[in-house]
Amino acid sequence: MKETISNSKSVFLFSTISWRVTLAIVLASLCVANLFSQTPSPTPQDKRGLGIENNPANTSQTDQSKSRETKPELVLQTGYNNFFGATRLIFSPDGRLLATATFRSSTIKLWETATGRELRDLSTGGQNTNGLAPVIAFSRDGRFLAAAAGNNSVKIWDVTTGGEVQTLSGAQASFMAALGVSFIGFSADGKKLVTMSDALRIWDVPSWREIKTIETTSLNPSSFTGGQGGVALSSDGNQLARVEGSGSKITVLDLVTGREARSINLEHDLDNSLELCSTSDGRLLAAGIVEKRLKVWDLTAKQSERDLTPTTHDFSKVQFSPDGRFVALAEGYTVKAWEVATGRVLTPLNIPNIGVFAENGGVFLGFSNDGKRVATGGFGTQTANEGSQQSVLFRLI
Repeated sequence: MKETISNSKSVFLFSTISWRVTLAIVLASLCVANLFSQTPSPTPQDKRGLGIENNPANTSQTDQSKSRETKPELVLQTGYNNFFGATRLIFSPDGRLLATATFRSSTIKLWETATGRELRDLSTGGQNTNGLAPVIAFSRDGRFLAAAAGNNSVKIWDVTTGGEVQTLSGAQASFMAALGVSFIGFSADGKKLVTMSDALRIWDVPSWREIKTIETTSLNPSSFTGGQGGVALSSDGNQLARVEGSGSKITVLDLVTGREARSINLEHDLDNSLELCSTSDGRLLAAGIVEKRLKVWDLTAKQSERDLTPTTHDFSKVQFSPDGRFVALAEGYTVKAWEVATGRVLTPLNIPNIGVFAENGGVFLGFSNDGKRVATGGFGTQTANEGSQQSVLFRLI
């Protein structure tokens, strides 16, 4: 039976001038880019499947000796005909596929990471009102791909065939619903799917039936611009942690009862830069920028804080690897990464770009599930010779 539980409301605020300016630049760019926006044309279903080899080729000793280098492994031409490039990059759990999305497009592209081959386009068939980057998630077994679609809905595809499996629709008549879906997450056992828009909705995957609704007005704007949205789902799918208000409070919800399990207050106002990660061993991690310094917290037991580096801006893209082993900071066209447990810094990644957006442009990134690779894309990352957008895969360790 479907239940509806009302939780305490939190106000959605842009809490700093710098974030307002950043969002204004993005939205203004979107209006211009709308003149050049593409009409998605999904690839017909391929009955042959994706054609991925079941047994990847053995890695040579030479390749193994280079595994710790941070130079690009390969370049994937993302094929978007706008200047944004890929602004959402999500690896499949086994790392063999990469799903990408971009601003002002309802097309999700699937790539084979071993070869850089584009496998197919999947169209969500509509855009959210804001036209920003749709969120994407693979099921933990890699069988399904879910993506935010228009009209506050989520589309599900079978990854192997490319066939659409289901459309999951939320309410329509509210401001939050108009903004669309800002979070999608599968439980580790694959039995539950959690979506967040005007409400938290929990879906039974085998039947695709909505089994619980938890009302909410909480929203972190980074979810629409390539970030993780300040939301983390536990591996069992029973708890969801989310950032509230200006980022100084984190609420952990029990999705079984719909009640607040606990709340965590940070001593800092993180101005919507806070990101969360729930690891497979049950730890809850947080990272954000405080007075132009990147900090990481382990919130599992006694709260610990680690200061990693000064930053150029009050707000920059911060992202954890899915396993919580690494955290990355993207400022301009440089990605810096650290090992969370030790604070060890990795070699910075300097992303190829045309230099036009050196000050206000930026890189979007996504980690592989094992934390060993990161895919990047974004504004002005096209090749000088061909003028086409690209995603570059780097090996981090």
